[in-house]
Amino acid sequence: MKNEIYLDHVLDEHLRGNYNLEETKQLLINEDPEINTEEAIALHFAAAVVLQRNAVLTQVNKIHAQFATKQENPASDKPEQPVAEKTKIIRMTPLQWALRIAAIFILIAGGWFMYQYNSSSSTNLYAEVYQPYNVNIDRAGIDEIIPHNMIQQYRDKDYTAVINTFKTLPVTNNREKFLAASAYHETGNYQAAIDILTKLLEYNQQNGGRMYNDEAEFYMALSYLKMKNGKEAAKWFQIIHDEPSHTFNERVSTWTLTRLKWLH
Repeated sequence: MKNEIYLDHVLDEHLRGNYNLEETKQLLINEDPEINTEEAIALHFAAAVVLQRNAVLTQVNKIHAQFATKQENPASDKPEQPVAEKTKIIRMTPLQWALRIAAIFILIAGGWFMYQYNSSSSTNLYAEVYQPYNVNIDRAGIDEIIPHNMIQQYRDKDYTAVINTFKTLPVTNNREKFLAASAYHETGNYQAAIDILTKLLEYNQQNGGRMYNDEAEFYMALSYLKMKNGKEAAKWFQIIHDEPSHTFNERVSTWTLTRLKWLH
């Protein structure tokens, strides 16, 4: 039986930044396997925003009430002022009061939007979406035209060695292309990674294959994001998001796409 209090606690900790997106989703699923994690996070976030706004509104109403009371009931120990010198009490109409409250809401919403906009930098989004690649053991049996040590080099995270080995190969398969592209990505040469991934995807398209296609699309998007090219990154992330069976579909939420649009 799911524990609603525990679920709320996990979501609260996520909003405070104590759990990242992946940790939050896993904790929610562990407690309730049937939960829609993205929906739960989005609804909790919206509820938190409403509560914050209501708290501000309550405080504003309290201050207004205190101010009105003070104006209508001046301190008894003060000498009576002449009628002409009495403080004039300004009473707002319901419409004026509603407009003032609306202005406060706009300021709150504007502050929240700016916070979200600033947190949607390419660096922050990359940190949320990025997932390191691990060599798939099931693919270890792919034939190599020319024997090499790229797999072990990659597992050892010796990305420079992976790149150097790749450069010596006159002909390469999709696995070798992807490992080299990923190595370029990990060493910060994002354009080189994009160039190789483009060739990999073109080969698959021409030959009707899918080997390393999902990985290539994901790291293509990540590379563009690192290069602060939000428009191209959004295009590839959209492809991943729209394909439920895509290996990296769960890494790209609708909220991720929305924040990506703010980058271009």
